[in-house]
Amino acid sequence: MSKSITLVGAADRRPEELLRAAGMHVSSMGEAGLNTLVSPGVKQPDVLIIDLRDSPAVPPLVPVLRRQHPNTGIMIIAASLEPALLVEAMRAGVTEVVAEPFEQEDLEKAVSRVSVQTSVSEVGDVIGFIGAKGGVGTTTVAVNVATTLGPLPGRRRPMTRGALGRIVEHNDWANAALIRACASLTDEQLEATPRSPRERTIRQVLTHLVEAQVGYASMLSPESRLRMDLGSSLEDLARAARDSGEGLQAVADGEVTVLWESDMRTSDGYVVKHWTVFVQAINHGAEHRRQVCSILRALGVEPPRLDGWGFGEATGAVVQAPA
Repeated sequence: MSKSITLVGAADRRPEELLRAAGMHVSSMGEAGLNTLVSPGVKQPDVLIIDLRDSPAVPPLVPVLRRQHPNTGIMIIAASLEPALLVEAMRAGVTEVVAEPFEQEDLEKAVSRVSVQTSVSEVGDVIGFIGAKGGVGTTTVAVNVATTLGPLPGRRRPMTRGALGRIVEHNDWANAALIRACASLTDEQLEATPRSPRERTIRQVLTHLVEAQVGYASMLSPESRLRMDLGSSLEDLARAARDSGEGLQAVADGEVTVLWESDMRTSDGYVVKHWTVFVQAINHGAEHRRQVCSILRALGVEPPRLDGWGFGEATGAVVQAPA
């Protein structure tokens, strides 16, 4: 079955001709046509392609359309892969970018990656849990309720957090525990001179860790709208770590759609799969937490326990077996 494509703001007829040659059904409209597409209940194309070769910015209605119609694939055609445009596109919910020069095969592959097969989901009950603040055990209560309700007769087993989600949960817990431990240090300890010029102070390592996590979360969850100006205090870092951790958690829990095998271009000129960004986010955090713990020991301060067993004990997943 051929895919239905809506082409918005075409700079010329070449994209339409290439898409039609690939057997796709193509309709064209100006940017003003997005006003109709964003309306709830309006039939959507399989893929919306926005031609930005003659435009410097993503249309403001794109993020609105992404929220209203999350199953509509959105991609753009650009004159070049400008980093600022890529960041803006990702934040708006665009999942693919094709840049000049492009051929029919480039468009076909991009359309294939963003096409989403929609299906009617079985309607079930939704139970929401809202914590008044972080760290009060909301997640623990939600998971325990889901586990308890699962086996009840006549009920489908609710989805509880899987291993991927637990990995991110551990990452968030470890970041918070480490920043909390460092909050008791003096300024002299936070700014202690490294043993070599290539090393960083505790404050510098924590800032780098959190800045990188904000960047990774923004790449994977553009709609999270994370602040890039973190501030320099440990309170600012704790907030940014928490907010960006929530972005990664939404990705791990499937609340944000990520096409793991699709490509993205990084600001330093690499083309990477989305899944490598997630792997790097987790690995990067663990690496620099170990670095801070090493500096703490050198200062004569015992660091907090941040390994998986410690996380299991803190969450009740690891307990002493009864005698």
